[in-house]
Amino acid sequence: MNKKKKILIVEDNPANLKMLKLILENIDCEILEAVNGKEALNVAIEKVPDLILMDIQIPHIDGLEVTRRLRKMEDFAETPIVALTAFAMEKDEQAGLDAGCSEYMVKPFSTTKLLKIVNKYI
Repeated sequence: MNKKKKILIVEDNPANLKMLKLILENIDCEILEAVNGKEALNVAIEKVPDLILMDIQIPHIDGLEVTRRLRKMEDFAETPIVALTAFAMEKDEQAGLDAGCSEYMVKPFSTTKLLKIVNKYI
């Protein structure tokens, strides 16, 4: 039996978190949540998700720094980390990719685009 894939959603906005969970509800996976950078690191280390959807503007430790820290750990060297952010400038996207994000999605994004990226990695 295959174990369920785990997706960690790192999002501090309750409405955005609810929306992401609704989008992903038809995918056969376990949804993990974190609302700030410290929690994101703790949940990731404890649960080792298969995919991380990372908001960039989060409290305590921003999403780029969380991504940098995870990338330094062996368990997360290859884990897909998708940035979900309102930062839309090209330099922002480059900063996300430089930090180790696998993909960079600017909010608001289409459900279709998000599901396409999730399905690419899960």
